[in-house]
Amino acid sequence: MDEVYSKWDKMKKIIIFTVLLFITFFIKAEGKNVIEIEPSFLVGRIGENISVNISILPSEEIIGAQCDLFFNSSVLQVIEISKGNLFELWIDDFVENFTEIDNENGSIKNIIAFSFNSTNESGTLAQILFRICNESFSSLNISSAVISDVNGNSTEVEVINGSIYVDIHSPVITLEDYPPSVIDYRDVHFEWNATDDTTEYQNILFSYKLDGYDSSWSPWGYIKQKDYYNLNAGSYTFKIKAKDEAGNIGYLNYSFNVVDNTPPVITNVAVNPAQQIENGYINITCDITDDFGISLAKAIILYPDASIHEFNMHHSGYYLNQTYSIIGTYYFYIYTKDIYDNEANSSTFQFEIIDKTPPFIEDTNITPSVAYLYGQINISCIVTDNVEVEDVFLNISYPDGSYSNFSIKQNHTGDTYYCSKAYNIMGTYEFFIYAVDTSGNSNVSDVYQFEILNHPPIKPYSPFPENGESNVNIEINLTWECYDADGDSLTYDIYFGTNSTPSKIATVSTTSYNPGILQYSTKYYWRIVAWDKNGAKNESQIWYFETIEMPNHLPYAYSPFPNNMENVSLNPEISVYVHDEDGDKMNVYFYNAYDDSLIGIAKNISSGEKAYVIWNN
Repeated sequence: MDEVYSKWDKMKKIIIFTVLLFITFFIKAEGKNVIEIEPSFLVGRIGENISVNISILPSEEIIGAQCDLFFNSSVLQVIEISKGNLFELWIDDFVENFTEIDNENGSIKNIIAFSFNSTNESGTLAQILFRICNESFSSLNISSAVISDVNGNSTEVEVINGSIYVDIHSPVITLEDYPPSVIDYRDVHFEWNATDDTTEYQNILFSYKLDGYDSSWSPWGYIKQKDYYNLNAGSYTFKIKAKDEAGNIGYLNYSFNVVDNTPPVITNVAVNPAQQIENGYINITCDITDDFGISLAKAIILYPDASIHEFNMHHSGYYLNQTYSIIGTYYFYIYTKDIYDNEANSSTFQFEIIDKTPPFIEDTNITPSVAYLYGQINISCIVTDNVEVEDVFLNISYPDGSYSNFSIKQNHTGDTYYCSKAYNIMGTYEFFIYAVDTSGNSNVSDVYQFEILNHPPIKPYSPFPENGESNVNIEINLTWECYDADGDSLTYDIYFGTNSTPSKIATVSTTSYNPGILQYSTKYYWRIVAWDKNGAKNESQIWYFETIEMPNHLPYAYSPFPNNMENVSLNPEISVYVHDEDGDKMNVYFYNAYDDSLIGIAKNISSGEKAYVIWNN
């Protein structure tokens, strides 16, 4: 705890001492502590930002330092000042803007930093960034320098000031060795040097570039000579830059021309073989020489169709090795140009291409590959020939063993030949294309297939009764509609019943069926499977309908007793027989015919039974 209080006491001493600028010259170290401008001398240019340090070289343990700095404000302006790396604390961290920058009068006052822990290592008190604003010279003078020991007492200080010189003069370059302005050779040599008003000649940096040859400037260095070899003919400018220690750059340009007026020489033209089949390789070779170099070599060829074609020759040995597809005699000569546009032509030579190539058959297409009876099959292919196609044939083998072979030459669009035809025999067909050219060369395609199928009947439709219909009579004919696209006769399997997956009950050849008398209030399910003569089928969905409810008939009474009788007992049994066509149980009511009063009720009487009551008077 005492150590913490001791540190705060030391810091208070430093703050009080720095704010009041109270300096106690208490010297107890054997040597001097040094405060200096580093670097001590700088050269700069107008508009350049330049940085200097106020450095301290202690000869003992120290805990803080302060100073003022004066400079020429007509030459320099302070951009910023920041804490160095030697001490922990910076006065402006405690008192804002305590360090005063006065660019008008050229001063920085109250440059102060300190630490809790002492150090005897060298380091930086502060770093100052100036901007050079005018040409001249400025001293950097440290004033009121104080360096505090571990007890906060000032020590003996040695001050080393600095300066900045503003240099605006560029080095002057002298070209000492160089080629004439026009040469007819290709190797050149340059030597140069430079002088400067402030920088020693051995410290001047150089960069160079040969326009027309170099793509970029050389790195800065101390090289003062350069050789170039095998320059092409043309215009060149050798450029030199020289930079002094202030960064001022001087320039020097020197232009010259390399010329070439001699055309290339073509010799040993040869063609091998002199006669070749179509698309066979012909190799044209020659030798070409030039003093500066060849930029272009071509074979100019007149084709048998009178067209002219130009082909670049490979520069490695000057050759052209390629194929030719047009039959006939070809004439050619060699054209060349050097890198400076001097031109030369050879004599004319020839070679011949003969036709041995058959027509080429490709992209055979069948659309569709499977069709129904009497449906169209479209067959097409591309036939090309290096000379001319004479004819194209389509050879078809039928499922019954017969075949046909016919020309389709008239059916073509460009190189595409085609045939569109209907077929009436079911089964698999095979075919191939045969083509012949005007030179008698022929070719045959691969064998292809397509298939003709029978149309199945269409799906049975339009059922009667309609699907989901209710209140259907119990005596009906089931009807539907169906047909076959090929016109085949049809038979129909009938599935019918009260189960939702009805069973087959009949096969008919008409589109109606009588299932007999149906039950009342019953849901029936049915479907139709249609078959053609070739065994192809199609099925309807499962349909259903519901029959009407059973009708309710009026019951009636007969054989009343007694009826038209005399001398009947006073309390007779009266009766009737009753009948109900629907077989329902009946309640029978007996009424007095004179006043409609109820005599009695006989309940739950079955049809055909006697109903009776006792008439009590």
